[in-house]
Amino acid sequence: MTGQHGENRSIRGFAPRPHLGAAAHRRALGEHLRRCRTGIGMTGKAAARHIGTSGPTVSRLEKGERTENTGQHATALLRLCGVTDHQELSHAQLIAAQGEEPDAWEAYGNSIARWVQPLLALEPAAQRIMAYEPQLVPGWLQTSEYAQLVIRAGFPDLPQAEVEARARARTNRLTMFHRDQDPPAMVAIMDEDVLRRPVGSPGVLYRQIQHLIQLLKSDLRHRISLHIAPLSMGMTGAVGHRSCICGSLTPCCPTSSTSNRARVPAASRARGRRNATGRVSPPCRGWPTPQPSP
Repeated sequence: MTGQHGENRSIRGFAPRPHLGAAAHRRALGEHLRRCRTGIGMTGKAAARHIGTSGPTVSRLEKGERTENTGQHATALLRLCGVTDHQELSHAQLIAAQGEEPDAWEAYGNSIARWVQPLLALEPAAQRIMAYEPQLVPGWLQTSEYAQLVIRAGFPDLPQAEVEARARARTNRLTMFHRDQDPPAMVAIMDEDVLRRPVGSPGVLYRQIQHLIQLLKSDLRHRISLHIAPLSMGMTGAVGHRSCICGSLTPCCPTSSTSNRARVPAASRARGRRNATGRVSPPCRGWPTPQPSP
């Protein structure tokens, strides 16, 4: 049995799924623990004293950050909150164990910048991704040679091995759209000039465009929707800034994320909404519905 209001504190609604990534499991468990603790009106410091650890450890645990003895602290905190059901405690232990696995970005070592690590860690758990890219092909959809040239342009002194590692990390993100279980759906918007802007030799851009065409003709057409924002749209609220928004797979795991200071231009999200120039923006279709490959 669970304690008072235990029916509102079950973690069993979140099933351990390795393909969602370790960070999603840590975040789901941490959010659950925070709800349980605040539900009994106890501060983090007080909870830490009762379970024999520090306040910062409880704080990191509830934020979904890595801590030592996660499973032990999680079950101790649940018992403190009145949770006594064996299945509930065992399920929390399973999620804690999955959260101790390496995050997706760790396979590429120090080649991944620290500021992007949280996004890459949580991205596999996203159900919906919306990306706006004013200058380049969105990273998920880049070819390896295109990605390497883009990275080299931003980091001219970077060793070639690290450039290649970053390019692999970028292009391998496409694999999550191929999975059979819980594949995300994506709406990607890029400016018309992206298809005209030279990146390396003309052959690089040609092969990149061919890659986009092949993707949109493949089974991924059910999961990826690519939109070209014409120059006639004029200036938008996100001009000059790339943007990414990830919607979480489950309410237990709030994984929404943004990057580079701007959100997707509102004119690209709503049918018939006018942009800064007064022109009506082309409608952006709703999220593509993920479905099995035909």
